[in-house]
Amino acid sequence: MADAATPAPVYGPRPFHVTDTDQRGVVMAVSILFIVYAFMTATMRVAAKPRNQGIDDWLSLLATVLISLSLNRLLLMQDSF
Repeated sequence: MADAATPAPVYGPRPFHVTDTDQRGVVMAVSILFIVYAFMTATMRVAAKPRNQGIDDWLSLLATVLISLSLNRLLLMQDSF
């Protein structure tokens, strides 16, 4: 087993290296996971009742679109920090 003094192996180029002051890689990974979860949830809501869409379903779809635009903007701004 490796001890704490040994650096972690790098298996290819990485776009963002996580350091004590730079957490862009973590933010990007969490943002991608959240957007995938939001789209999966919206898809399951629409598939569960395709013809009986209520106001809560439309609000959920609107929230998914808004959060996807917000996270997309956040991911695009990663290079400007």
